[in-house]
Parts: sequence; C-alpha cells; structure tokens
Amino acid sequence: MSKTKEILLGFASLPLLLIAWPPSSFNFLIFIALLPFIRLVFQEEKPKYVFLYSYSFYFFFLGLNNFELFIEGYDLTALITGLILVPFLWSLPFLLGHLIYRKIGQ
Repeated sequence: MSKTKEILLGFASLPLLLIAWPPSSFNFLIFIALLPFIRLVFQEEKPKYVFLYSYSFYFFFLGLNNFELFIEGYDLTALITGLILVPFLWSLPFLLGHLIYRKIGQ
C-alpha cells in the first residue's frame, strides 16, 4: 500500500469521529469511523508505524475536538498533558492488537 493511500485511510476516519463524538446524536458513527483506521493498522508490517499512526491519529483528533479549550484559557499544563498522555494510552490497544495479530497470523 502506498504512503499516500495510508495517510488517506488514516484521515478518512477523522471527520466521522468528529461528527460522532458526544454530545452528538450520531454515536453509532464511532464504530463505522474506526473501520478504515483499523484496516490500516492491521495491514502495517512494523509495530512502530502502528503506534505512530494511532498516536498521531488520536493527537489530531483530540487537538481538533478540544481546540476551543486552548482559546478559552484552560490550564495549559493539563491540556498539554492530555494531548500527550491520552493519545499514548489510547494507542496501546492498537499496538497490542497488532502484535497479537502478527503472532497468531504467523
């Protein structure tokens, strides 16, 4: 798969997740939005790229979703920690799933 296609797959989920994220009434879109991203994760060969894809995906998602918090003057330390720590923790299941998938598949 070409790098351009991988980037487009990763960012195809982003608008759907932004639409579906609570307090929206389109919560069912969360599951549909993650399908292109999950396909990208499990097609990748190297675990470091899986972690990089998922971390950057969640970093941009949280940054776009909470951009107004930066403008409103919330505690900058808490926001920066949230933008670094939360994507890291949310990326771990994708990394572990990828490693288990590769172990079982071989």
